[in-house]
Amino acid sequence: ADPELSYWAGFTFDWESSTVKMVANSAVNETFMEDLLNMELHPGRALRGGPPEPRKGAAEAHAAATHEAQRRWCKGSTGANETILFTANASAKQVAMLACEAHYGVGQCKVGRCGGFTYYYRSSAKSCACSKAVGEYEWVFRNDGHQTVGSDYSALSKTSVAGDSLFTRRKAALGCSTDAWELVYADLGDCRVAPAPG
Repeated sequence: ADPELSYWAGFTFDWESSTVKMVANSAVNETFMEDLLNMELHPGRALRGGPPEPRKGAAEAHAAATHEAQRRWCKGSTGANETILFTANASAKQVAMLACEAHYGVGQCKVGRCGGFTYYYRSSAKSCACSKAVGEYEWVFRNDGHQTVGSDYSALSKTSVAGDSLFTRRKAALGCSTDAWELVYADLGDCRVAPAPG
């Protein structure tokens, strides 16, 4: 198809009323249309902008679609009664940090490690200590081989997190007993598509 015809087919201009009318379902160069709508047009004046770029090949279209998917916003839960928004390409570490800060406040979290678990936790709380207070949360974003939610504290811990590297746990009992930790949210980072924040 003639690029000039494609270019002009996207709109009509009414010289008498100085209005631009879009033609439905036409592929128009958006930059050109924005320029056009912002101009004071008079007969004979040269138009800014130009014909749209040639149709993208399959590889370029796939890359563009992938980029757009990565820009999607996701709505997720912290596992501690808050909702967080994150992009679909956010890392596990980024999601865990957002969840921790949504619960404890921005700047109130830091990274800790205990056994094979790496996590965000409240910076004023203890980390990897049997005396850690009951009710404290940790947002695990890396699991190097642990099979159960509290196996860094007790080998007899029961709730499985095998293969799960992004979850929320809460200190449920004093000490390092078998039920010292409970799994409160196994799906941290689960992406439910959400509108972009306004």
